[in-house]
Amino acid sequence: MRCKKCGKRLREKENFCTICGYYNGEVTNLDLDDDDEEMNLLDDDIDDFHEEEDEMEEESLNSFSFEKYSKKEQDKEFEKSYIGEDYNLIKNGIFNIYAALLNWMYCLYRKMYITGIIGLIITGIVIVLFPKIFIFYAIITIIILGFVFNKIYLLSANWKIKRILEKYKGSDNYTLQSIVEEKGGVNFIPAILIYFIFLVVVIINLFHFQYNTTHNTKFWKENSENQANCISFTHKAYDEIKNRIPTTYITEAGCKISKSTVADYEIYLKDISNNMNIYHYYRVNNGYITYQKNTEKVLQLQQKKNLGTITQEEEKELLEEKNIVDSYSLIYKNAKEEDQLIKERKNTNEKKYYIFSEEEVTR
Repeated sequence: MRCKKCGKRLREKENFCTICGYYNGEVTNLDLDDDDEEMNLLDDDIDDFHEEEDEMEEESLNSFSFEKYSKKEQDKEFEKSYIGEDYNLIKNGIFNIYAALLNWMYCLYRKMYITGIIGLIITGIVIVLFPKIFIFYAIITIIILGFVFNKIYLLSANWKIKRILEKYKGSDNYTLQSIVEEKGGVNFIPAILIYFIFLVVVIINLFHFQYNTTHNTKFWKENSENQANCISFTHKAYDEIKNRIPTTYITEAGCKISKSTVADYEIYLKDISNNMNIYHYYRVNNGYITYQKNTEKVLQLQQKKNLGTITQEEEKELLEEKNIVDSYSLIYKNAKEEDQLIKERKNTNEKKYYIFSEEEVTR
């Protein structure tokens, strides 16, 4: 039994309410039994009500569907779930300002990873290899992405939604909508990571390319000057030998550059006019070319040495002529090695040895 005034539940023989002090008359066991039965019935009704409420809520969630929508409206709902924020901008906008300003970063942010990465690769190539046209490339990219991004993104979104619906065919629409929403939307972290990697790669390659360009410019400039000087002095040596010995037949020439305070050059002309290889040696000091020696006696002197009839003076001359022959052979060998390294783009030093053909010497 409960207090008639405040509703507090009373114990057996509790006539006065301990809360409000109201007199309820004598409380009997029967009163308490009836009251307990009423309370139990009330509790059962409350439990039944909550169970019905839970069942209705669960049924509402599990039976979520777009049955009341047409196919076109269903597609629109999935599209909204996939795109998420900025739906109206992308669906109805003519120009996407975010795509224009953020460029390929916005593609990555919108989970268009392949498009974004390809765009970054093209951008990196332009920055490193064609820096002079980068400003034009940037302007064109801003305009194109601003006007085209929405259309491309919608095509991509609808294609991915179609694949999701095919893959999870048979699932209820609530589950499908959750999957579509998860696969779409935006993701900031991967976009930042990919863009950071792009910046690091571009900076490294830009530095490397600029360094090689500067180095190669210096390398080719020095070699062009060296080659021009060598061929000029070789022509002078050829003119000198032809004026002095018209019968000479020069088939090849070698040039060695040695630098101290100024560049000195050693010029060697290969002569086969006497059915033997004779080398004429010239030296260039301070821009002046002077004839030094040739090797026309080397065979004769070598025979004398073999017979033991060579004099001390002749032996000294033989050694000088042999040095000329050896020097030319070394120039020839080193020139070929340098040319091969240059061809393979491995030469990092100034080229110091040159071999010229008959055509280059005589023209």
